[in-house]
Amino acid sequence: MDTLVWVLVGLLVGTTFSITGVGGALISVPLFVYLDNAPIHLASVWALFAAFTGAVFTVALNRKDTLFDLALKIAGIAILTSFFVARFKPMAPALFIKGLFIAVCAYSFWQVVAKKGFALRPPSAPTNHSLQRLVLIGISQGFLMTMTGLGGGVILMPMLLGPLKVPAKQAVPTSCLTIAIASLGSIAAQFSQVSETLDPIKILLLIVAVLLTTLSTRFILSLMKVESVARLRTGVYATLLAVSMVALALK
Repeated sequence: MDTLVWVLVGLLVGTTFSITGVGGALISVPLFVYLDNAPIHLASVWALFAAFTGAVFTVALNRKDTLFDLALKIAGIAILTSFFVARFKPMAPALFIKGLFIAVCAYSFWQVVAKKGFALRPPSAPTNHSLQRLVLIGISQGFLMTMTGLGGGVILMPMLLGPLKVPAKQAVPTSCLTIAIASLGSIAAQFSQVSETLDPIKILLLIVAVLLTTLSTRFILSLMKVESVARLRTGVYATLLAVSMVALALK
């Protein structure tokens, strides 16, 4: 059963990352907790492997729309934060991590879904990439990623679509690049805590599943109208957040 959980996580993560730029931990943390009976401290680290894999493939297929400079700045700050926070995570109560996970999902739902963040914007939309904003976003991403396993997209997408005013087409791969870099740093910061629980076969199956669904989802999106893609992104994003919040709240 536990091997099938990793395959299922890979299939779902590849799909949701391709559509919304988020979804690694939103899907994998509840699945690992419910179906694999993993403690949330452990599930939140395993989730980073799913987030990293899904993000890498999405960026690779959307390179021309990725804002590399912006992503690298945020990810660098997030990695530094992860190494600092990782030493305190084992002391955090499971209830605190669960509550933090749900609170971030609720905030993201309000910012992106209620405010229609995926709505189409004109190409001339202004951007605001001040250093203060980037530092705050990077610290928030590093802290939340390390504590909850959330790859960063749940906090990053509202920031990209809101204060930074990045169009959704660019926000999705930019979010994924930031997640890929920052999640790798967070994995490194916590690796000693979970190394004995990792199975190379399961990780390989997860990678293959993510690749297959990323390619197939990209093909389907290329056949859809831009307006339809925007509506699909909002619907999938809202569903992910709602299901994840309810699942962890009931566990």
